Amino acid sequence: MSAKEAVLFFDTETTGFVRKDLPIGDPAQPHCVQIAALLCSKEGEVQSALNVLIRADGWRIPYQAAQVHGITEEQTHRYGVREEVAAEIFYNLASNAFAIVGHNIAFDISAIETLFHRVKKNAWSLPEQRFCTMNLSKKILNLPPTQRMLNAGIDEPKAPSLAEAYRFFFKEEIDGAHDAMADTKACHRIFYELRRLRQKEKGDQA
Repeated sequence: MSAKEAVLFFDTETTGFVRKDLPIGDPAQPHCVQIAALLCSKEGEVQSALNVLIRADGWRIPYQAAQVHGITEEQTHRYGVREEVAAEIFYNLASNAFAIVGHNIAFDISAIETLFHRVKKNAWSLPEQRFCTMNLSKKILNLPPTQRMLNAGIDEPKAPSLAEAYRFFFKEEIDGAHDAMADTKACHRIFYELRRLRQKEKGDQA
């Protein structure tokens, strides 16, 4: 398999949301606490994998964030690696891919770019070809808009969560949801189901 034929699926767990009102290098920007990635052939076969906790050195994991992903500071101190190490391993995987895939990928890209900036690797970049399973499955699920969306004048389908999309396509729940690797595997499965459905649709139209 040529390096440029690889596709990288990935997910992050963080201390919070990237703040657009602050510079990317602001200390208040969130930290990644877990990064998971699957480097795959175009057919979806996993060639290499990453699943790493990042040590909380000099920063905290807010209680609210820990309630979502279940990762504590004690865990990161015991099992985590330095931010510089996690960033370099992830970048090495990403540099072998021609495309990246995530669910709500904009969130994870922002988290990774913040990490790169924090470890002074501003020149590092991610592949330009990007696929978001949230956006790709939005029209298929056709979920009703939330009241908050309607109040804001947005009358269009709600973007599905990873759990909602997974449940729709496979009629089951994600095993270990909100663990970055479990979510990455779920995203991988959804992506290839979307591709299968698209190929079937093309065949039906032929």
